[in-house]
Amino acid sequence: MFRFFKKNKIVEPEPAPAPKPARAPSEGISYDENLISTFEAEHQALLRLFVEIKEAAESNNFPIVKERLKKFTSILRGHLLTENVKLYVYLSRELAHDVENKEIIMAFRREMMQIGKAVNQFVTLYDKPIWSREMETTFLPELLAIGEVLVQRIEREESTLYPLYMPEAHYKI
Repeated sequence: MFRFFKKNKIVEPEPAPAPKPARAPSEGISYDENLISTFEAEHQALLRLFVEIKEAAESNNFPIVKERLKKFTSILRGHLLTENVKLYVYLSRELAHDVENKEIIMAFRREMMQIGKAVNQFVTLYDKPIWSREMETTFLPELLAIGEVLVQRIEREESTLYPLYMPEAHYKI
């Protein structure tokens, strides 16, 4: 699972410059030439935070776990919201004529909704000022399970979904 962390340079996300307008058909969502690089930077920030949370949990440093988990949650929720609005809506409209790719997009969207719900439940469970001994014991195994799913999802998004967003991908004849 951690080969992904080793092969990718981890960087902080940078604010994206203003996008060049290009409208999706029948929708007010503009093409954003920096969207994918922003998402990839957010992925790296999430992965870095995941490693920090994991290491803190392994060291039983639960104050650091809680602090990093809040930051992780904030970045993830913002990422999912932007992805839902800017990526999925745009692609669904732009590739409406492409049945195969539209099906792929919808499958990714449904899966991310399920992953988002699971992560939200996990975060809500551990978003407590005081943890019981049981919470401290169950945290790391649950974190590792979620991390495995997120790493696989990130790899698939970056290799399969994000290339569909590139303008040349949907203007092929």
